[in-house]
Amino acid sequence: MTTKAFFAQCSLPFWVEVASYLERRYGWEIQYVIGNRGGEAKVQELLPNTVFHMHALAKRSIPPKQIKDVRPAPLDQNILTSLSSHEPIFLKMLDRLNFDGSFSYQKRLFAYHSQVSYWKAVLERFRPDVVVFRPPPHLGFDYVLYALCSILRISTIMFEQTAIPGLVFPVSSFEKGSEEIRAAYREVLLNAKETKKQIELSDSTSRYLDGLRKDYSEGLPFHLRYKLQHMDSRRSRSAFLSSIWIDVKEVGRAILIGFTGARESNKSFYRIIGKFQRLRLRRYYQSLTKEVSFGHPYIFVALQCEPERRAFPSGGVFGHQYLMIDLLARHLPKGWRLYVKEHVSQFKSYQHAERARTFAFYDYIASRDGVSLVPLSVNSFQLIDGAKAVATISGTVGWEAVNRGIPAMLFGYSWYRDCEGIFVTNNEHACIDALTRIAEGYHVDRYKILLYAKVLEQKCVKGYIDKVSAKINLIPYQQNVNNIGEAIAAFYSSSRPVKTKLAG
Repeated sequence: MTTKAFFAQCSLPFWVEVASYLERRYGWEIQYVIGNRGGEAKVQELLPNTVFHMHALAKRSIPPKQIKDVRPAPLDQNILTSLSSHEPIFLKMLDRLNFDGSFSYQKRLFAYHSQVSYWKAVLERFRPDVVVFRPPPHLGFDYVLYALCSILRISTIMFEQTAIPGLVFPVSSFEKGSEEIRAAYREVLLNAKETKKQIELSDSTSRYLDGLRKDYSEGLPFHLRYKLQHMDSRRSRSAFLSSIWIDVKEVGRAILIGFTGARESNKSFYRIIGKFQRLRLRRYYQSLTKEVSFGHPYIFVALQCEPERRAFPSGGVFGHQYLMIDLLARHLPKGWRLYVKEHVSQFKSYQHAERARTFAFYDYIASRDGVSLVPLSVNSFQLIDGAKAVATISGTVGWEAVNRGIPAMLFGYSWYRDCEGIFVTNNEHACIDALTRIAEGYHVDRYKILLYAKVLEQKCVKGYIDKVSAKINLIPYQQNVNNIGEAIAAFYSSSRPVKTKLAG
């Protein structure tokens, strides 16, 4: 029986080739591909019978030319109630599109209803068996598609990328994670009670784990190292002014184009404004910081970048990160403090802090009893090593912490959630229990960390799913296409659900 599939997030060429691989090798019917303008020619070449939908149109619920006759589906209480937990997450995701500050709640709500209406109609027309994403959906339109699939019980597949270079694994839901890895880890932990055999890891994994236990410069995640080295153009005053001049020229060029360039000139103008807003936010944050006293017991709270998928959707409700801080502050052991530090990337040129952070956000954190904002000059490893625990919504800092012997409290969803030393604290009871155990002297077992790394080596796919890893050339291009394609096919065959009729 032919498997009918949608492929979302085809902004990278290899993802189109993965879809083509599944069509050629396994006879899949690739019905629908969502990608950018640069990928359209590749889709026409490799998947000539597939509907291609550009990101720019998908964001605005505008159908592609092949199905321009599609009529938005009616919405009612049943469908909107079924999706109610997803609505606030979608609305917050749209921060990334709020380049001029005018994307109001009412406009976002209209965008949400338009997206639900459009994708419900598309799913009802094509009736796909599976929708495949690269990472967990986080651009807005793809998240609505994912949410609707959960109601219709259409299979979804996406990949989590571990911090161990070159290791990724498929999941059906970023909220649930990998049951295969979870079960394998439970088994090796059970066996480890009887005998502690020597754990043999690959040279690359061993070098990576050793680096995590050294200083910050060596333990910096490879994707973050690449961004800081290659993507941050504001390293000096001259570089900053140069980037402003480039944007000014773009504004002028767009204006000369005339009316059709008005939208682009507007974006370029607000990109310039955004650079100055980021500077103001950085200075304001720094003005509220206090020096760290390592002599006091404390929990290091590492903020996540926004707008970014590690905040929404991977942070869940705690993507509103002040909620995590508030919950921790209310239940801190007597005499303990919270040291809260902004992410190293938040004010960099490749982020848009001004679209998600506000002065009020920092004011609220700084006003909490027992809570201090930490200067950007203090690196994360320093804060990890002196802490009783590390708290994060989904960041790699939790994984770094347990590898340095410090327990971590995870408030959202992350690939390492099942590892030794990780306390999943997505409710008040779990938070109180974790703080109690940590205060009583909970110790992270290094051997169990290495066991988890071994399970990842055994169960993960060797490959990459993002453009940064692609540039690092972890494995050859075609091998990556083949590995990811085989992983999708195997995962789908082992986890397909029974479809039901969509409510409404």
